[in-house]
Amino acid sequence: MPYIEADRALPRYDQVINGIRVGPTAYPDLGEWCAHGQAQWVDPGEAAGTPLALPERYPVKGVPAHARAVRCGGTIVSSEVTIEILPAPNARAEMAAGKSWFEVEHGGQVVILKQLVAAPGFASQVAAERWEPATVNGLPAALGRAILRDEFGESAVVVWDERRSLQVAVRGTDIHVDDLLAVAREALR
Repeated sequence: MPYIEADRALPRYDQVINGIRVGPTAYPDLGEWCAHGQAQWVDPGEAAGTPLALPERYPVKGVPAHARAVRCGGTIVSSEVTIEILPAPNARAEMAAGKSWFEVEHGGQVVILKQLVAAPGFASQVAAERWEPATVNGLPAALGRAILRDEFGESAVVVWDERRSLQVAVRGTDIHVDDLLAVAREALR
Protein backbone atom coordinates (compact mmCIF):
# COMPACT_ATOMS: atom_id res chain seq x y z
CA MET A 1 0.00 0.00 0.00
CA PRO A 2 2.76 2.57 0.69
CA TYR A 3 4.01 2.22 -2.90
CA ILE A 4 0.50 2.67 -4.33
CA GLU A 5 -0.12 5.72 -2.12
CA ALA A 6 3.23 7.25 -3.09
CA ASP A 7 2.43 6.69 -6.76
CA ARG A 8 -1.01 8.30 -6.41
CA ALA A 9 0.70 11.46 -5.15
CA LEU A 10 2.88 11.78 -8.28
CA PRO A 11 1.88 14.34 -10.92
CA ARG A 12 -0.04 13.22 -13.98
CA TYR A 13 -0.24 15.49 -16.98
CA ASP A 14 -0.30 15.27 -20.76
CA GLN A 15 3.10 15.23 -22.41
CA VAL A 16 4.70 14.18 -25.68
CA ILE A 17 7.11 11.24 -25.55
CA ASN A 18 8.79 10.26 -28.82
CA GLY A 19 6.09 12.10 -30.80
CA ILE A 20 3.25 10.34 -28.93
CA ARG A 21 0.90 12.24 -26.59
CA VAL A 22 0.38 10.43 -23.29
CA GLY A 23 -1.36 11.45 -20.10
CA PRO A 24 -4.78 11.69 -18.48
CA THR A 25 -6.49 13.44 -21.42
CA ALA A 26 -4.15 12.47 -24.29
CA TYR A 27 -6.62 10.81 -26.64
CA PRO A 28 -5.57 10.03 -30.22
CA ASP A 29 -6.78 12.16 -33.12
CA LEU A 30 -9.08 9.71 -34.86
CA GLY A 31 -9.14 11.80 -38.03
CA GLU A 32 -11.84 11.12 -40.55
CA TRP A 33 -11.75 7.33 -40.51
CA CYS A 34 -15.30 7.18 -39.24
CA ALA A 35 -18.32 9.41 -39.89
CA HIS A 36 -20.68 10.03 -36.98
CA GLY A 37 -23.02 7.08 -36.48
CA GLN A 38 -21.07 4.84 -38.86
CA ALA A 39 -19.14 2.73 -36.32
CA GLN A 40 -20.22 -0.88 -35.86
CA TRP A 41 -18.93 -3.57 -33.50
CA VAL A 42 -17.84 -6.58 -35.55
CA ASP A 43 -16.09 -9.89 -35.04
CA PRO A 44 -12.34 -9.28 -34.63
CA GLY A 45 -11.73 -11.92 -37.30
CA GLU A 46 -12.81 -9.31 -39.84
CA ALA A 47 -9.49 -7.55 -39.19
CA ALA A 48 -7.52 -10.54 -40.57
CA GLY A 49 -5.19 -9.52 -43.36
CA THR A 50 -5.16 -5.86 -42.27
CA PRO A 51 -2.70 -3.95 -40.07
CA LEU A 52 -5.38 -4.18 -37.35
CA ALA A 53 -5.33 -7.99 -37.22
CA LEU A 54 -4.88 -9.25 -33.68
CA PRO A 55 -1.95 -11.58 -32.99
CA GLU A 56 -2.61 -15.29 -33.39
CA ARG A 57 -0.22 -16.10 -30.55
CA TYR A 58 0.90 -14.21 -27.49
CA PRO A 59 4.37 -14.24 -25.91
CA VAL A 60 2.80 -14.46 -22.44
CA LYS A 61 1.01 -17.38 -20.80
CA GLY A 62 -2.45 -16.01 -21.09
CA VAL A 63 -5.96 -16.68 -22.29
CA PRO A 64 -7.75 -14.27 -24.64
CA ALA A 65 -10.79 -13.26 -22.61
CA HIS A 66 -12.46 -10.63 -24.75
CA ALA A 67 -11.89 -9.46 -28.32
CA ARG A 68 -13.72 -7.02 -30.57
CA ALA A 69 -13.26 -4.78 -33.57
CA VAL A 70 -14.90 -1.67 -35.01
CA ARG A 71 -15.75 -1.20 -38.67
CA CYS A 72 -16.64 2.10 -40.30
CA GLY A 73 -17.99 1.70 -43.79
CA GLY A 74 -15.85 -1.04 -45.27
CA THR A 75 -12.78 -0.34 -43.12
CA ILE A 76 -11.77 -1.90 -39.81
CA VAL A 77 -10.57 1.07 -37.73
CA SER A 78 -9.96 -0.55 -34.35
CA SER A 79 -9.35 -3.97 -32.82
CA GLU A 80 -8.83 -4.98 -29.22
CA VAL A 81 -8.17 -8.08 -27.16
CA THR A 82 -7.84 -8.63 -23.41
CA ILE A 83 -5.49 -11.40 -22.30
CA GLU A 84 -5.93 -12.77 -18.79
CA ILE A 85 -2.78 -14.20 -17.22
CA LEU A 86 -3.84 -16.60 -14.52
CA PRO A 87 -1.83 -17.03 -11.32
CA ALA A 88 -0.21 -20.37 -10.64
CA PRO A 89 -2.60 -22.66 -8.74
CA ASN A 90 -0.22 -22.69 -5.78
CA ALA A 91 0.65 -18.96 -5.81
CA ARG A 92 -1.13 -18.18 -2.52
CA ALA A 93 0.44 -21.15 -0.78
CA GLU A 94 3.91 -20.14 -2.01
CA MET A 95 3.44 -16.59 -0.71
CA ALA A 96 2.08 -17.91 2.60
CA ALA A 97 5.25 -20.02 2.83
CA GLY A 98 7.38 -16.88 2.53
CA LYS A 99 8.00 -16.38 -1.18
CA SER A 100 7.74 -12.83 -2.47
CA TRP A 101 4.85 -11.88 -4.77
CA PHE A 102 7.55 -11.16 -7.37
CA GLU A 103 8.89 -14.73 -7.14
CA VAL A 104 5.61 -16.50 -7.93
CA GLU A 105 3.41 -16.59 -11.01
CA HIS A 106 0.99 -13.99 -9.65
CA GLY A 107 -1.15 -13.40 -12.76
CA GLY A 108 -2.07 -10.16 -14.47
CA GLN A 109 -3.72 -8.73 -17.55
CA VAL A 110 -2.73 -7.35 -20.94
CA VAL A 111 -4.94 -5.33 -23.28
CA ILE A 112 -3.86 -4.81 -26.89
CA LEU A 113 -5.56 -1.95 -28.76
CA LYS A 114 -4.79 -1.31 -32.43
CA GLN A 115 -6.27 1.79 -34.10
CA LEU A 116 -6.11 3.76 -37.31
CA VAL A 117 -5.44 7.35 -36.19
CA ALA A 118 -4.42 10.67 -37.70
CA ALA A 119 -2.13 11.44 -34.75
CA PRO A 120 -1.15 9.24 -31.80
CA GLY A 121 -2.37 9.70 -28.25
CA PHE A 122 -3.01 7.50 -25.25
CA ALA A 123 -5.09 8.43 -22.21
CA SER A 124 -3.52 6.86 -19.12
CA GLN A 125 -3.13 7.35 -15.39
CA VAL A 126 0.52 6.25 -15.43
CA ALA A 127 2.45 8.95 -13.51
CA ALA A 128 4.21 11.47 -15.76
CA GLU A 129 7.68 10.63 -14.41
CA ARG A 130 7.28 6.94 -15.28
CA TRP A 131 7.04 7.63 -19.07
CA GLU A 132 10.13 7.37 -21.27
CA PRO A 133 10.98 7.07 -24.98
CA ALA A 134 11.47 3.59 -26.42
CA THR A 135 11.61 1.79 -29.75
CA VAL A 136 9.58 -1.27 -30.75
CA ASN A 137 10.34 -3.02 -34.05
CA GLY A 138 12.20 0.11 -35.16
CA LEU A 139 9.20 2.38 -34.51
CA PRO A 140 8.94 5.21 -31.97
CA ALA A 141 7.22 4.27 -28.73
CA ALA A 142 6.32 5.73 -25.36
CA LEU A 143 6.89 3.36 -22.43
CA GLY A 144 5.06 3.89 -19.14
CA ARG A 145 6.72 1.76 -16.48
CA ALA A 146 4.91 0.01 -13.63
CA ILE A 147 4.92 1.36 -10.08
CA LEU A 148 7.48 -1.06 -8.68
CA ARG A 149 10.20 -3.34 -10.06
CA ASP A 150 8.94 -3.02 -13.66
CA GLU A 151 6.06 -5.32 -12.76
CA PHE A 152 3.73 -4.13 -9.99
CA GLY A 153 0.81 -1.98 -11.12
CA GLU A 154 -0.23 -0.44 -14.42
CA SER A 155 2.21 -0.09 -17.29
CA ALA A 156 1.83 0.68 -20.99
CA VAL A 157 3.68 0.89 -24.27
CA VAL A 158 2.29 2.94 -27.16
CA VAL A 159 3.82 2.55 -30.62
CA TRP A 160 3.26 4.85 -33.59
CA ASP A 161 3.60 3.58 -37.15
CA GLU A 162 3.12 6.82 -39.09
CA ARG A 163 3.47 5.14 -42.50
CA ARG A 164 0.39 3.00 -41.81
CA SER A 165 -1.44 5.53 -39.59
CA LEU A 166 -1.41 2.77 -36.98
CA GLN A 167 -1.21 3.15 -33.23
CA VAL A 168 -0.67 0.05 -31.12
CA ALA A 169 -1.18 0.43 -27.38
CA VAL A 170 -0.48 -2.39 -24.94
CA ARG A 171 -1.64 -1.82 -21.37
CA GLY A 172 -0.44 -4.19 -18.68
CA THR A 173 -1.47 -4.81 -15.11
CA ASP A 174 1.03 -6.65 -12.92
CA ILE A 175 3.15 -7.91 -15.83
CA HIS A 176 6.85 -7.37 -16.34
CA VAL A 177 7.91 -4.64 -18.76
CA ASP A 178 9.86 -7.22 -20.82
CA ASP A 179 6.62 -9.16 -21.38
CA LEU A 180 4.77 -5.95 -22.21
CA LEU A 181 7.35 -5.11 -24.88
CA ALA A 182 7.27 -8.67 -26.26
CA VAL A 183 3.48 -8.41 -26.68
CA ALA A 184 3.89 -5.06 -28.47
CA ARG A 185 6.49 -6.54 -30.84
CA GLU A 186 4.15 -9.42 -31.69
CA ALA A 187 1.16 -7.09 -32.15
CA LEU A 188 3.11 -5.06 -34.72
CA ARG A 189 3.96 -8.03 -36.97
